[in-house]
Amino acid sequence: MSLGVVSGSVGHDKIPVRKAGVPGFSKAIIPGSLVHMFSNDLWVRKFVLDCADIFGLPSTSNACMSRKDKFMFAFGLMNITTAMRRMDSTWRGMHKKIDTKDAAWEFCRRFYEKYDELVIPSPQDNNTTNRGVPINIAKKLQTLKSLPSGSVQ
Repeated sequence: MSLGVVSGSVGHDKIPVRKAGVPGFSKAIIPGSLVHMFSNDLWVRKFVLDCADIFGLPSTSNACMSRKDKFMFAFGLMNITTAMRRMDSTWRGMHKKIDTKDAAWEFCRRFYEKYDELVIPSPQDNNTTNRGVPINIAKKLQTLKSLPSGSVQ
């Protein structure tokens, strides 16, 4: 039986992979893809969370205490996975050979040296328009001094 990782845990849930996730939602996940590895490979999961920890982000969605935390958690994971796709051979070369904390530091350093930008930029930087954040959201974020605690209208 193959074990899956349910959101908010780091590999301690003993749920078969085919049942992990949202009930009734079936989506084919390509074996070996980043999504598949994040869901089934403890090293990859820890690596992503260690990258998030470098930037002071919550490590699980359950650790988010406010809307700002939830936004930053989602924004951080989006940017980490984008960076991992951009430098696929770098982190795959470290996969299961190097401790996840050391691998995360080295990956973030190499990413900065190659692209001259952080793995997780400030959501208020102009660079976010090219990093997957829609332009209208990026413009709203640039005008805010801090993220609102209520809903944005």
